[in-house]
Amino acid sequence: MMTIPYTAKANVNFANFIDTVNVGERVVFTKDRKPAAVLLSVREVELLDRLMEMFEDVEEVKIINKRLKEKTQPIDKLWKELGV
Repeated sequence: MMTIPYTAKANVNFANFIDTVNVGERVVFTKDRKPAAVLLSVREVELLDRLMEMFEDVEEVKIINKRLKEKTQPIDKLWKELGV
């Protein structure tokens, strides 16, 4: 992983940073010596997107399963909670 302080020089070398990420290395830009931004390849972003979709699917399945396991309540109790 390459760490670059964010300066005007970083702007000048941006094309080089793109080449760096396209060969599989990440570039981290720092501000005040703290990580502020990361430059990733399109391939890495696509992979992260797919992983997030998979995670969301897993979470949705967990929620559905939890709801299915919950016991139903009598309708009059529900009406009372709804103020009907």
